[in-house]
Amino acid sequence: MASKSSSKRGWPFGCGILLLIISGTLLLLVILELIDEPSSNVVIAVICFSILTILGILLILKGRQKDNVSNEMPHENEQKEADINKLLSKVRRGNLGILKFTGIEPDLIRQRDEKVFFMMPNINLIEHTTMQKISGGGGISLAGFGLSSEVSSERQEVKEVLDNGKLTLTNNRLVFDGEKRSSETMLTDILVITPYSNGIGLKSGAREKVQYFVIVSPKQCTAQITCGERIYKEPINGKWLAAIIEGAIHSRENIEEVEEGRKA
Repeated sequence: MASKSSSKRGWPFGCGILLLIISGTLLLLVILELIDEPSSNVVIAVICFSILTILGILLILKGRQKDNVSNEMPHENEQKEADINKLLSKVRRGNLGILKFTGIEPDLIRQRDEKVFFMMPNINLIEHTTMQKISGGGGISLAGFGLSSEVSSERQEVKEVLDNGKLTLTNNRLVFDGEKRSSETMLTDILVITPYSNGIGLKSGAREKVQYFVIVSPKQCTAQITCGERIYKEPINGKWLAAIIEGAIHSRENIEEVEEGRKA
């Protein structure tokens, strides 16, 4: 364990120990020289001893400081990961008030009593589409003086980028406003949200196909999150986007439950 700890401290700590050993040896030689026969060389040796001792102590302190920093970093990373997981859980349950978004201001025309949570620019809309792949066979054959190409075909699914645009989330709907098309999905129609590292897959009851929203530039929209006295600025990735949409759905459900309770 001691060797592993020393290796983390790096070369400053080792060099400091070495310099102290050399200075100690030099001090021993000075003492022996004084016992045998004092000379002017003793003054030079004392000066060298002082310099080596000071350098050695400084290098040891630097090595220990580096060791302390390396020990603190894993703790800070673990603390941040625990905080982020706790905050994600709160957001999924509908507590969107802990997020403060920075980025481009939303320009969506709002419906009555509609609240915009956030807007993300530069989003690619992707859908699965079925295409017919044609592959060549054994070349060309002559049949009844007519040419026919011996080819085979097969159907395969590919992902096609349909458009690029802005994705806006409100308390009622998820709106995609692209360069060529626009679409909206009511929160009440969303069936499944699948998070990915750079986007989400969205399955709704209003559409047959799954829509994929890919975040091209995550740093264009960030969320400032506070956990106690600690503040984090997180770029919105697929995990956060899925959690925020899920939170908006739960927030809506909670409001509806409260309103139904008042009516009852």
